[in-house]
Amino acid sequence: MKNRIIKAALSVAALLMVITVSYAFVSKKTQAPEPKAKAVTVWYFVGNAAQEQDASYWTTTNPNNPDCGSGTDLPCDISVDASTSSQLQTFLSAHSDAQINALANDLRPE
Repeated sequence: MKNRIIKAALSVAALLMVITVSYAFVSKKTQAPEPKAKAVTVWYFVGNAAQEQDASYWTTTNPNNPDCGSGTDLPCDISVDASTSSQLQTFLSAHSDAQINALANDLRPE
């Protein structure tokens, strides 16, 4: 009788260990991965008012425009998660001129 109780206790302990270890592996697999930091690229606008939503008038090379910061009409530059011209075009197409201006780091006169 005593042996049965010991065997039963050991069986329960072994079962609890298996469940605990299994849960540890399952919980690691189901945890959401940590979010990756978004890569931000600064794009400089080199066009006029009619070209604000056309990615071909944006460049990653700073044109050092002396008018930046002295106006309210056109963006000088924006920082967005778009590292290619194609990605930038997708971003620009999804935003109005007013939204792009609101996201601009600086504005310049027209």
